[in-house]
Amino acid sequence: DYRLASELTGTNVRLGFNDKDVRVTDMIMKTDGTAKYAVVSNGIVDAVTDERFLINPAKIVVSQGDSEGEMMIDLSEEEFTNAMSFTADID
Repeated sequence: DYRLASELTGTNVRLGFNDKDVRVTDMIMKTDGTAKYAVVSNGIVDAVTDERFLINPAKIVVSQGDSEGEMMIDLSEEEFTNAMSFTADID
């Protein structure tokens, strides 16, 4: 049910605007234990590359309708494109 950051980390999540999957590679937490950012790769294959995006974890929602509890990132293409990005040191 994705209540813990460790349950969400490593999960493939669908982008709402194009049905492409991305992978949640990490979570950045506040000192009070709540999630500040979800760190996502731009696609599943790109999870092994170093480009990452920071998104608001509240935008990760359970898909509605006939889904089986799949997760979706509820951002527009513009919001995702403009998300803060960085290069991860994956060595």
